[in-house]
Amino acid sequence: MSTFKVKTDLRPAVQRELDRILAISSGKRTTRESNFLTALAPYITNEIIMKDALGRIVMAAGLTVPVGMSGFKKGAVFTKKDASNEGRYVNRGTETTASWNDVSSANSPSPSDSPSSSESSSSSPSDRKSVV
Repeated sequence: MSTFKVKTDLRPAVQRELDRILAISSGKRTTRESNFLTALAPYITNEIIMKDALGRIVMAAGLTVPVGMSGFKKGAVFTKKDASNEGRYVNRGTETTASWNDVSSANSPSPSDSPSSSESSSSSPSDRKSVV
């Protein structure tokens, strides 16, 4: 079972080395420094935004949807930082095995068929994509 990797999971010495390398402009980094950053990319790009009182992740963001990872509360929200749409996913799995549904399109307004000028949100299951 894998867990969501964040910078604070790393030893303090590794965190300091990451900070040192990130402060160098990309064109001036050595090959070793660039490889170091590549190897630890999830620790750099992932972030836990909020946890509940029991320490379960309820809101997080990153570049890769954390499918099958542990520590996410059921109903937790994940934002995919490089998504072409809103990139919003909700955990429909369990705390031990996250399974994500893309709910980005479920929140987009659609024109109403009623004579009024109001808009309503569509929330039909067919609008959602599941990521497992």
